[in-house]
Amino acid sequence: MTNKKLVSFGDLMPKRGEFDENRIPLKELVGKEIIIVSFETYGSRYGEFAVIDYKEKPNGEIKHAYTFSGVIIAQLKNISEHLLNGFEVKAKVTKTKNYYCLE
Repeated sequence: MTNKKLVSFGDLMPKRGEFDENRIPLKELVGKEIIIVSFETYGSRYGEFAVIDYKEKPNGEIKHAYTFSGVIIAQLKNISEHLLNGFEVKAKVTKTKNYYCLE
C-alpha cells in the first residue's frame, strides 16, 4: 500500500465563477503601470488565457486580471523564471494597433 494523498481533480481547478467576479480584463488597465506578482495559464474552448495576480502599488492589495492576448502570454512566460525566483515585475500595459503588450 502507498501512503500517497489522493486529491480530487475538481479540488485542484478553480470553481466556475470562483475568481470570475474578482478579476477584470487586462484591457481595462491600458496605460497603467502594474506590478506583476504571478500568473497562471489555462486552456478554454476559446484558447489559452492567463490570469495575472498584480498590485497597483508596491504594498498594495493583490488583484486579478485576465487576458487572451498571445503576445502578453508569451511575455509572461518569458518573465516566469524571475517571478518563480521571488521577483515582482513592474510593467505598463499598452495597446499597439490591434494587440496588447507589456512594456
